[in-house]
Amino acid sequence: MRLTIPIFSYSHRFYFSPQASRRWWFYLFPLLGYAALIFFLSSQSRWFFEPPDFFSSDKVYHFLEYGILGILLARVMEEFGFFSLDQKKISWVLIISFLYGLGDEFHQWFVPGRFATFGDVLSDSLGGWSGGWLFFKFKRKNFRFKKRP
Repeated sequence: MRLTIPIFSYSHRFYFSPQASRRWWFYLFPLLGYAALIFFLSSQSRWFFEPPDFFSSDKVYHFLEYGILGILLARVMEEFGFFSLDQKKISWVLIISFLYGLGDEFHQWFVPGRFATFGDVLSDSLGGWSGGWLFFKFKRKNFRFKKRP
């Protein structure tokens, strides 16, 4: 007899099996760790190091930073099978990137020496969408790890 969790209707064995634990660590931990890194760096009043002056805009940095987040989000959505169509997955990557960028800018509003702009939120959203689009455009089945029986 399998016990189920009433909210999710998955068995306990799914959450506590070693195979599921490896999936959580391999796919979710990089995403959550990177999101925590973004939050930590946005809570700093000063940079640890001065970034090079690249096009004299921080929008490029926001775009690249959230591009990596978009790739990690798309990777999690692909592995855990949230939606069947890649267009829906890319839409959700855009929505999540927008909401996380909005929350990040709201958080920066309260950090001394930092300020929030809608241009940064837009750059975050476009970076996340671009990262998700690149992931789904170039995904290959031969790059996946073979699952153990």
